[in-house]
Amino acid sequence: MEIFVNWEAIRTISEAIGALAVVLSLVYVAIQIRQNTRQVRVATHDGTTRDFRQFTRQMLASGLTEVFAQGLEDYESLSEQQKLDFAFMMYDVFKAFENVHYHYLHGTLAEDAWTGWRRFIASYATAPGAQHYWSVRRDIFTPDFQKFVEGLEPADDFKRVGHVFDS
Repeated sequence: MEIFVNWEAIRTISEAIGALAVVLSLVYVAIQIRQNTRQVRVATHDGTTRDFRQFTRQMLASGLTEVFAQGLEDYESLSEQQKLDFAFMMYDVFKAFENVHYHYLHGTLAEDAWTGWRRFIASYATAPGAQHYWSVRRDIFTPDFQKFVEGLEPADDFKRVGHVFDS
């Protein structure tokens, strides 16, 4: 008995199976990239939030919360030592803000997280005392962040620390 083999059909089926395998591989890689992107964004959000919470804890532990709140609103009313303390606090605050902005620019901070941070940054970076610090020290920050800060509009309806419970 003679067996007839259609090599053309076998080749066509093999090519179809190979193409399907490539498509399935690409789908798998896309899923992995999406999961990795999500994990990076979660880690970035966690890290940026943790950094600012650590700053807050340090202020509380050192007893400088009043200096911070007063310096934001009326820098000139601070004593020389308080101005020095305030300058160090502003460095920390602006560096934390710069870090958040950097992550946003490079796509590692999700848009919904950025929305809250942007409002928070606008409120504090446009405070009178923060603006005084910025006018003196802006050059120690990246050009992109400088442009961002200088384009901020005050978030007048956002209450900064010291005014949170005001009516």
